[in-house]
Amino acid sequence: MKISRDILHSLPKVELHCHLDGSLRVESMINQAQKDKVELPVTDPEELHKILAIGKRRCTLEEYIDRFELTLSTLQT
Repeated sequence: MKISRDILHSLPKVELHCHLDGSLRVESMINQAQKDKVELPVTDPEELHKILAIGKRRCTLEEYIDRFELTLSTLQT
C-alpha cells in the first residue's frame, strides 16, 4: 500500500521528544514544591506560568534553560 505525501501531511502528529521537566503542569509543580518544602519565586499559578512561559518572546538558550532550574527543583525527590 502506497501512502501519498498529502495523506501523511494530513495525519495528526505527536510530540516524540517531550521531557517531563518541560511538561510539568504549573499546579503540579506548586503542589510538589509545597510538599517537599522547595521555595519557588511565586506560588500563584498564573504568576509562575508567566515566569516559565516563553510564548512568542525571543530569548537566548541560556535564558530558556534557566527556567528548567525551577521545574527540576521540584522533581528531586
